Amino acid sequence: MKPLTNAELSRMIGDIYDCAVEPSRWFQTLDLIRDRMELAFVQLNFTSMSKSGSGLPPDMITFQTDWNREWIDKLPGLLDIIPGVDAMFDTEIDTPISQMQLLTESEFRATKFCEAWVKPQGLRDTCNTPLVKRRDLTGILVAVSYESRALFDDADREIFALLSPHVRRALMISGMRTENRFRASLQHNLLDRLATGIMIVTHGGKLVYANASAEMLLSSGRNIAVKGGRVQAAHPPFAAGFNEAVERACAENDTDIGLRGNGIPLPSRDGAPAVCYVLPLGKSESRRALGPGLAAIFISTEKAALPPTLEALSALTGLTSQESRIALMIAGGVSPKDGAEQLGISLNTIRSHITHIFQKTGTNDQQAVARLVGDLSLPVLQA
Repeated sequence: MKPLTNAELSRMIGDIYDCAVEPSRWFQTLDLIRDRMELAFVQLNFTSMSKSGSGLPPDMITFQTDWNREWIDKLPGLLDIIPGVDAMFDTEIDTPISQMQLLTESEFRATKFCEAWVKPQGLRDTCNTPLVKRRDLTGILVAVSYESRALFDDADREIFALLSPHVRRALMISGMRTENRFRASLQHNLLDRLATGIMIVTHGGKLVYANASAEMLLSSGRNIAVKGGRVQAAHPPFAAGFNEAVERACAENDTDIGLRGNGIPLPSRDGAPAVCYVLPLGKSESRRALGPGLAAIFISTEKAALPPTLEALSALTGLTSQESRIALMIAGGVSPKDGAEQLGISLNTIRSHITHIFQKTGTNDQQAVARLVGDLSLPVLQA
């Protein structure tokens, strides 16, 4: 496979963000990923356990490129014999893992699963990328290759790791809406009926539009407020991360937002929780139909929507999931040597990550990183 150009990667990310407002576009977006990466098929699974204990089955959303439905339906019954299936599902978010990382190809080709499901379809390797891992919510991106394609390598996994947080953002924004049919062109008739607060902003967080739910949040001033016509996080430690995410989202290039704004907690003095996702509108006609601004801020006050600490830290600082994990270790008093052993990486690698953490957070030693994490580790982050 030829390496992806920056233009191709930018297009993929832009198409992913279009899916946030038009979920039906997931099919063509996954087709784009499949074709450009020369894959057999790509599948996106998103499962909500919010009905747990109610006797009702979980809500499951699956988007997938075209493939033989009979073979897909056989897969759940073969889970017990899939080599390394637990490791592939247990890995951390934004961390792609392929089957051939867990065993040699000759070992895999000799398994019952390969004989029953892989070989008959002319397939070779699978790469899973966890997108969301919460008590009530899971999401995973699955990529499967043809027998004629090379095994998934570090370059492939790097692409999936780059796409992962953008897919998560689009999925979470879609899930925050309470209307099954969402037409952006009906902004004032539809957006005002949504329980999710939605604001459209331009550079500097200047407010252009707020639906009824957002107006209620702004008027209370508990989690978020408007000062001088600009939207701001009410709690000071979160203000800088929120402002940076909004400003990055207002750039014309969808990729400029990076990891920021992908689930920012917005605590209040009385402990009332809220969480926001910042969506760049870019040059997309479908996203721009939301309103005459440059970025959209989606806010939920449902406690179940709160991201775990690792996601929240990444959303506020722009650290990757691995860097956030290491920052949390530093804050917990874990030495670089012990951290390297826990993560299964070399001491030089963890030192390199720490250098990146310093650069991205504006800190210059591990004590400063610990203080930063401490400032952001409010009770809301532990939910």
